[in-house]
Amino acid sequence: AKHRNTHISWLGPKGPMRRGAAGTASAARLHEGKAAKSKPAASSKELGPAAEQAAGLDGQAPLPEQLPTNEIKALATLRKFMGKRGVVDKKDGIRGLIASMKKDADSLEALVKRALHSLGADETPETIGPMVDQLQELYIRTPAQLEKSFKCEDTIDDLRHLFRGRLMPAMKHELKLYHAKVALQRAATSMAAPVETPRPITRRLKLVRCELSQLSHIDQLSQTFRVRVSVSFCIEGGALDEDLSKQFDGFPVDEDGRPTYRPSAVWYLSQLDFPNGHDLHVLESKVAVVGNDLHLIQRVEGEFFERFELHAFPFDAQDLTVTMCFNCAKNGPVPVELSCPPSAVLGIDVTTFAFSDVWDLNPTLSHELTTVGACKTAQFPAMNIRACACRRANFVLVNVAVPMGFISLMPATIFVVSVEETAEMLNIAVTVMLTAVAFKFVIAAYLPQISYMTLIDKYIQFCNGITYLSALLVAIVGGLQNWVCAPASPPSFCVRADGTDFARGLGLILHQIFFAIVVASWLLLHAWFIYRARKAQGQETEKGIGRVETSPKARRRRRRMAKDGSAKRDALVPNFSYRNLLSITSSPRISPRWSPASTPGTSTPPTTRFRPARDAAQTPNVSQQRQRSRQASRELPLSRVRHPSPFES
Repeated sequence: AKHRNTHISWLGPKGPMRRGAAGTASAARLHEGKAAKSKPAASSKELGPAAEQAAGLDGQAPLPEQLPTNEIKALATLRKFMGKRGVVDKKDGIRGLIASMKKDADSLEALVKRALHSLGADETPETIGPMVDQLQELYIRTPAQLEKSFKCEDTIDDLRHLFRGRLMPAMKHELKLYHAKVALQRAATSMAAPVETPRPITRRLKLVRCELSQLSHIDQLSQTFRVRVSVSFCIEGGALDEDLSKQFDGFPVDEDGRPTYRPSAVWYLSQLDFPNGHDLHVLESKVAVVGNDLHLIQRVEGEFFERFELHAFPFDAQDLTVTMCFNCAKNGPVPVELSCPPSAVLGIDVTTFAFSDVWDLNPTLSHELTTVGACKTAQFPAMNIRACACRRANFVLVNVAVPMGFISLMPATIFVVSVEETAEMLNIAVTVMLTAVAFKFVIAAYLPQISYMTLIDKYIQFCNGITYLSALLVAIVGGLQNWVCAPASPPSFCVRADGTDFARGLGLILHQIFFAIVVASWLLLHAWFIYRARKAQGQETEKGIGRVETSPKARRRRRRMAKDGSAKRDALVPNFSYRNLLSITSSPRISPRWSPASTPGTSTPPTTRFRPARDAAQTPNVSQQRQRSRQASRELPLSRVRHPSPFES
């Protein structure tokens, strides 16, 4: 009765009734031949049980509070009308009709059975089965498809051959009754009281462990890297929750098909996504019960995108980020909140790193809680796990920087040639320029192909600039020789009083000045390059992760510690200093010289910051303290240690 805009043809005693926006109530009124007049809205309580019994709803779910009286009467009239047409038994109510529809409304077998029953023919499975099989051979599996086939000229002949005689009109009649059932189901379903959406429950997922292993294929051209990620999240007390403990990976619904918004832990694990991942393969995905907690464990392998910062190439350090996201909006019906407590285990397997000869990998990981989503109204909780890889610059320095430095120094030899040999000097300058250009094409494969200039690109351009500057200076000297002081008719200022050539003396002076300019430019260039390289090696990454010490001495120390099994003194612990070590060793402790007899009346030992010496003979002197400090500095992972003064000792 509420669907007044539904265009449905209702069946009257003499055939189909009019089609329009009258809806179910108007169809019932036309069948009875009465024009129901609108009355003020009245509740079902005011109408009493008589109206509910007439509508077939007695003893069932109550009607809405403000349902108009005329619509309740129209619903009762409509039920009587459908009973007369054979759609539903007169004794059954509206919800009985809905139950029968859910059982066989979409079944072709039930439709054929009712048509044979109306004709009094045999309705055994041996008769109905072949008909249904032939309909499926024609790709007709639902009543809606059967109705379309009746209107199609290509399939009507096959249907006439299948439904012979009076069976064809009976099938069409049953299709009309089927549409009436569907319309009545929609009308009755719309009268049900609206179901409130359950209150959202925020599930708090705590990161327990995240491990990166088998890191490989750090490609600066495609801006990707390949790694295997093992992650574990914990839902505290999840094993005690009945909804979370269900082994169902789909979204839960109730008996009426409405979502309950109480998914299981398996469903939450299926919503784990890696936004910056590509070509991912899930190796393991399970939910484990640990005490009263549920652990969501997943292990994936694939490529991840990362925007590399190559301004300091080849002294760059890259953040390798793995973004984990749950596809549960923070403002949605199933929100999720992520957290990373200090007890979480974050690490990366350095032993399985395939490019240890090209990169130095930091074994510590950092995390960042963030959100992802293109729209502000749909933000999803996410967590970034970052590792740091520092490039080893030896290959680029040996194969690019050193040869280019010597090539840029060769123009200085031009000014050793005699002043009169201008053509020979230009020949040398052009040869060096062509050599530099050819070498640049050779080393192009070793350099990143990006739109901005890296540190090594600037160094190469400055080296080429020195070569071009040398050629320009040679041209200046040759111009002075040939234009200003030509030997055929030298001007008076080019000839000295003693008859010597002034131009040759001027050329020698210019050669010395230009040689000094070229050499000074070369030295300044390399001083600038060394300064920028040291500065880049001392800076943190873009995300604030500390670099690993890449000196050969530090690498040898790390290898020695790995052989000795000194895991506690890892050389890559960030923000570690000798002052931290002193603060640890100088923590309050119990004096070993205390005994209850030495301090009568006290039952607890005193705490002292430093162990007191018995006498002056046992007090270490300054030289012994410095020797111990030097020994500790050799064991510490830092290259420079500030030695404490005697007062601090």
